[in-house]
Order: sequence, then structure tokens, then C-alpha cells
Amino acid sequence: MGVKAAAALLMVMLAALMILVLVPCTTALVPYGAGTNNLLWDMMTTRTSPISTVDALVDPFRILEQTHPAATKVALVARADWKETPAAHIITLDVPGIKREEVKIEVEENRVVRISGERKGMVVDGEKWHRAERINGKFSRQFRLPYNADLDGISARLENGVLNITVPKLVEDKKRQPKLVDIVHQDHHHDRNDQAAADIIHNYKASTSKADDEM
Repeated sequence: MGVKAAAALLMVMLAALMILVLVPCTTALVPYGAGTNNLLWDMMTTRTSPISTVDALVDPFRILEQTHPAATKVALVARADWKETPAAHIITLDVPGIKREEVKIEVEENRVVRISGERKGMVVDGEKWHRAERINGKFSRQFRLPYNADLDGISARLENGVLNITVPKLVEDKKRQPKLVDIVHQDHHHDRNDQAAADIIHNYKASTSKADDEM
């Protein structure tokens, strides 16, 4: 192999490697533990391909043909925003490809809201995949809300792959206030006894008067 041919092959190999490393992560469901700027991790994990790195370097154009990673499932993290308004806490999650029945929202102890779900892939025998970058798997997020959150009034809406969860704040009159305990009057028990005694005397007099009339 001549020097020029070797140099050309080296340039092609380097170009293929740069494509792998520099392609940004475009999915909103990212593998658990992958940072937004961890492109090397994304390159190694999000493209689960039967083509090994060595094969790709030997024949860089093989990266254009991939089969779908049917058996591979990873733990995902749905990217989320949490903002607070004067009236509510609003949590927004990107969950593309997730159906309403595939998402579960649970309110747990200590004011924790847990959101979980799973995006499933469909694989048909005989199909040939040229790109396989979308990720399938389970995701779970949890948020501990402050004391001013009214968890009984939580609501959610899923639209266009975006899950919006609204947790209203407790209004002032619903916040826990000191409870006023009524004190029973100390003569209340005696009053009931006096009333019972008066009833007995009244009934006795009535029965005596009736007996006298019969005589």
C-alpha cells in the first residue's frame, strides 16, 4: 500500500470516528447517568449496533447500516423542568413516543411525586434497519414538593409528547392552623343529672295522680 493510499485510509477512519463522537444527543429520553454533554457516552450507548468499533474503523461506511437493537433496553431519564408560580408548582417532562396508558403518576409519602413509564420498540423479523438511534426502555423521575403543595389537587396532561403536571398551592385558609378545642362547662354533667332526677319525679307524680283517680 502506497503512502498516499495509507494516508487516505487514515483520513477516512478519522472522519468516521469524528462522526461517532460529535453527533449530538437529540432524544429527550436519555440513558440514565448520561450527562447532556457526555457525547462519548452517547456514542457508546445510544447506538447499540452489531457493528463493532474495530469493524467501523476498518470499513467506516458500515456505520451506515445497522440492525435494530431489539434485545437492548436501558434505564432512561426523562428530562424535566420544574417551575413555581404564585398559584402552583408545574412539572414538565419530555416523553416522546409515550402513550397516556404507559405513564404512571404516584403521590407517595413525604410529598414525593413519582413519574414512571416505558417506551417499547416494535421489531419485525426480516426488517433491515439503516439507523437505530431512538432509545427504548423504562424511565422514572421523582420530585419532593414543599409544604405549600396541595397534593390532593394534582392534575396532569399529556400532549404532543410533553407531560405537564400541575400541583396547586394550598390557599391560606387551607393551611394548617392552630385548632381551637372547646372546653365543656364543668356543670354540664350535673345539669344532665338534675334533668334526669326531675324527669323521675315528674313521672312519679304522674303515676301517683293516675292511681288516685282510679280509686
